[in-house]
Amino acid sequence: MIAGIKTAIDLATSIKNITDDIELKAKTSELYNSIISLQNGIMSMQAENHSLLQENHSMSKKLMEIETWENEKSKYSLLEICSQVFVYARNQTDGSTEPSHWLCAKCYNQGIKSILQLKNQSVSGYYYICHSCNSEIRDYSKKKDMDIIVRRNQRGAW
Repeated sequence: MIAGIKTAIDLATSIKNITDDIELKAKTSELYNSIISLQNGIMSMQAENHSLLQENHSMSKKLMEIETWENEKSKYSLLEICSQVFVYARNQTDGSTEPSHWLCAKCYNQGIKSILQLKNQSVSGYYYICHSCNSEIRDYSKKKDMDIIVRRNQRGAW
């Protein structure tokens, strides 16, 4: 690019000293070709600059998303709700007014905040579902007391 600019300047300065019309036309044509080449180079550099600016914007946006997720992620801790069943629970020390909730461990590890929703409850425990990945979590630590149900049935309460 710099060489092209130098060539154009040299051609322009040499044109002013030419007295022969044929030579003047030839140098002028050379100068025009040099200018066109420079314009093409400038447009190419502008396109590359635009591409780099877009890439910079995209990377800045991704970095902000990562920083936001890392901040949100720090508000949760892994919790074993019953043997070999894990969720992420909101830390109680952060002073949040959000209601207590659990996040799906699979989604959490993929950078997605997906709150587990109670699907149903039965005598074998509570069933939760993640609507992002469709994982189902069973909390069997909160089983209904089977003895109470059996005794009620024996007394004819049903």
